[in-house]
Amino acid sequence: MDFERGRELGFPIFCPVGGDGVYTEAAGKYAGQFVKDADPEITADLEDNGALLASGTVQHSYGHCWRCDTGILQIVTDQWFITITDVKDELLANIEDSEWHPEWARDNRFRDFVEEAPDWNVSRQRYWGIPLPIWTPEDRDDDEERIVISDREELADRVDQDIDPDAVDLHKDTVDDLTITEDGTTYTRVPDVFDVWLDSSVASWGTLDYPADDSQFDDLWPADLILEAHDQTRGWFWSQLGMGTAALGESPYQEVLMHGHALMPDGRAMSKSKDILIDPHEAIDRHGRDVMRLFLLSNNPQGEDMRFDWDGMQTMENHLRTLWNVFRFPLPYMRLDEFDPQETALEDVDSDLELIDEWVLARLQSTKAEMTEHFEEFRQDKAIDALIEFIVEDVSRFYVQAVRERMWAEEDSGSKTAAYATIYRVLRESVALLAPYAPFISEEIYGTLTGNDGFDTVHMEDWPAVDEYWEDTQLETDVALLRAIEEAGANARQQAGRKLRWPVPRVVVAADDQRVVDAVSRHTELLEDRLNARAVELVSPEERWGELQYSAEADMSELGPAFGDRAGRVMNALNEARIDEPRLAAIEDAVGDVLEDGEEITDEMVSFVTQTPDSVAGTAFSTDGDDRGVAYVDASLTDDIESEGYAREVIRRVQEMRKDLELDVEERIALEFAIDDDRIADLVDEREDVIREEVRADERRPVEDGHRKEWDVEDVSMEIAIEPLAAAEASD
Repeated sequence: MDFERGRELGFPIFCPVGGDGVYTEAAGKYAGQFVKDADPEITADLEDNGALLASGTVQHSYGHCWRCDTGILQIVTDQWFITITDVKDELLANIEDSEWHPEWARDNRFRDFVEEAPDWNVSRQRYWGIPLPIWTPEDRDDDEERIVISDREELADRVDQDIDPDAVDLHKDTVDDLTITEDGTTYTRVPDVFDVWLDSSVASWGTLDYPADDSQFDDLWPADLILEAHDQTRGWFWSQLGMGTAALGESPYQEVLMHGHALMPDGRAMSKSKDILIDPHEAIDRHGRDVMRLFLLSNNPQGEDMRFDWDGMQTMENHLRTLWNVFRFPLPYMRLDEFDPQETALEDVDSDLELIDEWVLARLQSTKAEMTEHFEEFRQDKAIDALIEFIVEDVSRFYVQAVRERMWAEEDSGSKTAAYATIYRVLRESVALLAPYAPFISEEIYGTLTGNDGFDTVHMEDWPAVDEYWEDTQLETDVALLRAIEEAGANARQQAGRKLRWPVPRVVVAADDQRVVDAVSRHTELLEDRLNARAVELVSPEERWGELQYSAEADMSELGPAFGDRAGRVMNALNEARIDEPRLAAIEDAVGDVLEDGEEITDEMVSFVTQTPDSVAGTAFSTDGDDRGVAYVDASLTDDIESEGYAREVIRRVQEMRKDLELDVEERIALEFAIDDDRIADLVDEREDVIREEVRADERRPVEDGHRKEWDVEDVSMEIAIEPLAAAEASD
């Protein structure tokens, strides 16, 4: 600041400090003192001379050497500059020739910097580096007699020493010894070296050996892309643009991708020297390379810093674990049924595909399209988010749940084969999409899926293209509505205390939107299956579900002034009343016995509350932030409902016991179960065949030496025992 102000006022440049931080003879009485050591004496002299306004200390940030952490003194020295200001207009024009991601980094930050950029100081006083190719007379400083060497051949031709132009090492320690003698004058090289950024700034054509060799220049220059963090706005982005414009008149790059930095969880910048960092080896040891790659890529939007987060790493690991489980899920069934994807392609089973298969294939196409769009815009964070949502939400939590029974079924069927072909296509293309981001798990899954029929590596696969045949935006929209209804139904079940595995007699969908009516009408069977409901009843937006009633919740602060000592009686009447429509006239009629002539109920006195029938609970559903209706779940029990519900409970526990024994999918068992409650036992016995089929039990009989456990199911005690039939036969 002092230097710039002095220049504005036209003061001569005066620097009585040497490179060692010690005052020179030009400093008079202070000569020989380190500048900081001389501060007290200088302050005292200023005070004695009456020139001191104030003195004291101020705490502020101060530049330090990043290697030895000692303070840095700023002094004025003679330096070499490139007059960037002479090409400022060309620089600003060339900025527009490159596409930046994000755009604001170019249009705001970078443009502002270039507009204010001073001439470029390209010289440094270091003990090693690329030497400035400038020689001056050794006995005088004469600007007119400077010699600038252009290349190795000219250097070898003009220096006094005998050197090989192809072998000479063009660094300071070698070139400093070379002299040039012409017309009786000996020239020595100036001692400065180039700023390393100057070397970096010519990388785009220097790596092509241009201009010495122009064979590749037209094909490879300018560069397609430059990728760095936002600190390079003043670094590589700027130095390359400056030199490209000054030397060749063009921007040396076509696109710029600017990312941010990874910060500590508390927002501090990482620093190895200060031991403020997350050790990447620790992150890899705890979660794996793929997890770290995905976490960093998915949490780093263009140009913005990101905070490292161990919880976020765990979440990403959970997502990859979900993919792994989806991958493992169909394998034992495929092997058992000898499904060969090379012999049975998806197109071969088109006629056997069910609605849910067509939907997941449509979602796959949309995911590919969305990822491709984000990929081309360098938004890897959004591309990864789209793929994870597809794998976790669509495939794992919806599709796999919907096709479990089809794959578990023992008999061969076109439907089962279609499910195999569908999930194979989904997995193979999903790992191809994932491979650039998480190469290790992608390679493992790909190799297992394709065996000897695929490429040697997933990275040889083409980027999956959208297949228009499987696109179906209407089906995607419909299923999005069905899933919203399903989620609302699950919440309503929770309110009613009914588990998801228990069927319910009906679910009533009261629609606020005609699109809901259309979607439910088209896919009633799928919705019934997803809701585990015997029936779905649909109420259109123009109608009202006739079984609903309304009550009026009274506000005593409003009733008191209006009805005085009768307010309590009016409140009780309001709370007990039930009406068919939420209208003031209806509630007044319902409590008319407690109202006197001229009295009325106002909006301020009551708020209407929906009252569902006994055993019914309702939850609103929405999509894209818009309310679409309410799903009402009837959780009433019948003998038939209880029979299936308790049978499902038995099946679930037998499956857990199979896992305890680590039984393969195809292994058969003997089954024994006993239920303390005779009524429940009779209900479960009605579904013995279903239970045996689901758990692969050939027979129900007493089990002597098998796996036995006691269970409490809905307050009903059960004892279940299973035994692998192979083991039982061996013991016999």
